[in-house]
Amino acid sequence: MSLETSDEAEAIKKATVIIENPELNPGNGFLKEMNRYADEKFDDGTWTGNSRKSKTSILNMFGEDLGFKDLPDIKTEDVQKWYDDQKKRVPDSVHGYMNIHHGKTLRPFGAPGRCHSPALHADH
Repeated sequence: MSLETSDEAEAIKKATVIIENPELNPGNGFLKEMNRYADEKFDDGTWTGNSRKSKTSILNMFGEDLGFKDLPDIKTEDVQKWYDDQKKRVPDSVHGYMNIHHGKTLRPFGAPGRCHSPALHADH
């Protein structure tokens, strides 16, 4: 990614901002793959505009919580911890719905051949 400057101090400042905010990096592997996946699902009619928005918000929340790791770097433990953390945020009465909804979003995104992260494809 070009920092569009030849000034070393300015380059360091810009790089620091991107390191601290990985979502600002258009080359971020997680975000790039998430958007490609969402476009594919919308274009083939699997997702509506509303479901695309809902599911990408879940994927974005997941990515943000994991620091937008590159997909091959996501481990099973990362996914399980994320699920467990989500359960703490909501009442027990919605855990089943949450697991189904999040599972139907994360598992296909992590399907073999898609993002090369077996951890995302595992049942949690």
